Amino acid sequence: ICLGIVRHYSEGWANGIPKAVEYWEIWNEPDLGEKMWSGRFEDYLELYRVTATTLKAHDPKLRVGGPAACMYDRPSYAQFIAYCAQHALPLDFYSWHLYAPRPEDLVKRAVDIRQRLDAHGFHDTPCFLTEWNFLPAPWEILCSQDEYLRRASFERLKSEEGAAFCASTLIKMQDAPVDIMNYYDAQAMTWFCGLFDYYGVPQKTFHAFKAFKEMLAYPQRVVASCDIPGVDVLAARSADGRASALLIANFGAHEGKISIGFAGLAGAAAPVIRLLDRDHNLEPLSAVATGANAFVVGQGPLS
Repeated sequence: ICLGIVRHYSEGWANGIPKAVEYWEIWNEPDLGEKMWSGRFEDYLELYRVTATTLKAHDPKLRVGGPAACMYDRPSYAQFIAYCAQHALPLDFYSWHLYAPRPEDLVKRAVDIRQRLDAHGFHDTPCFLTEWNFLPAPWEILCSQDEYLRRASFERLKSEEGAAFCASTLIKMQDAPVDIMNYYDAQAMTWFCGLFDYYGVPQKTFHAFKAFKEMLAYPQRVVASCDIPGVDVLAARSADGRASALLIANFGAHEGKISIGFAGLAGAAAPVIRLLDRDHNLEPLSAVATGANAFVVGQGPLS
């Protein structure tokens, strides 16, 4: 059955769409238990072995992986890596999930997984964070029967707080051993959608992703640093070196004063500052023509 589905979306079999899917993740969060997997974890390992080897035997170019691990207080996520190494199973990517209160938690987990993969010989296996988001409150509060408490917690994902968390995470993960990140999610009618409200109206977190996207117009990353705890920065310049941009995320510092300095930018003038906070959605604070841009995302004011 799985092979038929893969053929449908990779070969066009049964009126399918050829080459529509590049990666095949086998199951989802089997380490979570009854919510996702009703058998023993050892049964999942056997499922992975049979499915992965069957798909690769059909077409070695198919990229298969897993296990979309989420429970890092259990030994199962490390057990999966060891099992794949022991049985010489294909592992074209390792996938995992994390919802965290702090961006550095995602960095720490990425480093740990990379070390475990390398220790078992999977040096070339990329690391995919296939679900991530801000965890503003403990799970028991997010799942509370108190609808008012639950709403207040999830609304924080859409707020300037959630926006600052995402901007900070995107900056920090530039230097973390992770190859792909998938924010969960963008479905307007789900609780974990931080990008839109129920009607599809863009929220604060949407604009944080928009600011990060704007950085792609400046493909050459350059050195940037900040000595304010809780403030993260990402700097880049255009291919011709004539324009630059700076993304600043204030998730932990809340309030304070920051001075922005550009070195080695020919003909630089005062930058256009675009602010994302409680009262702004990346509107420019200055209309001065310049070769530099600064995008500031924060919970509290940075003057």
